[in-house]
Amino acid sequence: MNFFKNINNPTNITSTKVRFSEEEARNIEKEYVHNVYTQLAAHCSPINRSLPKSSLKGGKVIQWPVVKKFLREFDKGSILMDVGTGQCKYELDDGYIIGFDSCADILMKVEKRDNVDVFVADSFRIPLREKCMDGALVISVIHHFTTPIRRKEVLAAIAKVMKVNSRCFINAWAFEQKNSTFESEDVLVPFHINPTPFAKFHKDSTKEDRIIKSAIAINIPENNSTPQSGMTSWFNDKVYKYIPNSFNKNNRDNNEKTNGNNVIPKIPPAIPRIIEGLKKQSTTEQLFCNVKRWSPAIGRKLLSLVKSPKDQFVDELVDTILTGALTDVLSTFQEVTYYRYYHVFKKGELESLIDEVEGLKVVDSFYDSANWCCIAEKIR
Repeated sequence: MNFFKNINNPTNITSTKVRFSEEEARNIEKEYVHNVYTQLAAHCSPINRSLPKSSLKGGKVIQWPVVKKFLREFDKGSILMDVGTGQCKYELDDGYIIGFDSCADILMKVEKRDNVDVFVADSFRIPLREKCMDGALVISVIHHFTTPIRRKEVLAAIAKVMKVNSRCFINAWAFEQKNSTFESEDVLVPFHINPTPFAKFHKDSTKEDRIIKSAIAINIPENNSTPQSGMTSWFNDKVYKYIPNSFNKNNRDNNEKTNGNNVIPKIPPAIPRIIEGLKKQSTTEQLFCNVKRWSPAIGRKLLSLVKSPKDQFVDELVDTILTGALTDVLSTFQEVTYYRYYHVFKKGELESLIDEVEGLKVVDSFYDSANWCCIAEKIR
């Protein structure tokens, strides 16, 4: 039986629609998006705009020209919302940016500026007044949600806090690429701390081409059952996989399963298991540490009920040093690979999604830098 026929056959690519239950969708986003970005935050260099660009190195500011053009259209004193802001790299010369992200770790790297403020929030429940924003940025966010319903809910939440006649810039990674094509609309894309691409370099090869060749296409059948304990285990058992030969040759091990004559490699964990193993904590400690992500002061006070401040400091210091050192060492041998979930959008798909959101209307759409981009207006 050929499990991969829908994925491997380009003529059937539209039939590889992933069906997730609400619980499964949240679990996948938690492991393959939120947890990964929390881990990667440690490797982000703080942005410092006071330094010349040639001196910024890892902390350089890379802003898309099309987004900067969009921002120049706003009046003086405008207030914009930046959804999934990350390090909040965009700003208004004569206005204000209010950015939020679900990853507290990355927000700690945001440069302090008078016209920028950030906070931790969930895109589904934005803690702002209705119709209070003059505009919004939704940059590289919507493609991380696993189902059309969840993408629509996020856009509806964004529209709710926008003023009537205000506009938002929305983009998502495109299925259609210049020289390559994704094997599926739903993929797990590897991120290497110390990148050495699986695909060999070629004069006609781009970074996007190499990413596409190493991405893992996924497809989940519609008759899903209740997830097993352990996200990776149920994900492995339920997902139909296709892994490029170059990746497969470099990663064959005892984790592969056999189905007749077909070798089915397991879906990799979002975060390397050896890194996860360094963070084993008791349930109580996990609870207090999660609180500390939202409020370091309250978290430390709660943790002091089970650990002395001295022990807390020692544990945090050892964990930081050991995790960082081990990550750097293993990355040299390509052992540290993180996987992020993406839904890559086909031509017209982003426009159709926006049109389904009450109160939003697409006023412009275009392709730029391997992404589909839309400018939408709040009409009521």
